[in-house]
Amino acid sequence: MFFPLADRNVTRELDIREGPGVLPVERMRDLQVGMSEAEVLEILGPPKWQQSPESCNGPTETFQRLGFTIFDFAADRDLDAVWVYVHDRRGKFKLTKYVTTYVGFRDGVATGGWQEVRDPPA
Repeated sequence: MFFPLADRNVTRELDIREGPGVLPVERMRDLQVGMSEAEVLEILGPPKWQQSPESCNGPTETFQRLGFTIFDFAADRDLDAVWVYVHDRRGKFKLTKYVTTYVGFRDGVATGGWQEVRDPPA
């Protein structure tokens, strides 16, 4: 039986370029709440980019938009900065979805992190 290439489940390569802030998902295990910015830089390296806390949706805001007002996470409350890391692989395996980790900082200390997983554009 013949199956045209268009009907096959073809995995696309994600458009993520190597460089600072691009690392395997497992590296985030080393992140601990209470680490200084210098300690985070030492274990993870520089972020892909930094953004203001107002420009990203943390887990508290996401749950509140869904109507769950009981959730309030310290990781995304009263932040001074958010560092963004992008993941291109898990171990030796390339990822098929975009995985982004956000690390929140208050007064130069890591408050925690949260991840966003998105499908690649069709």
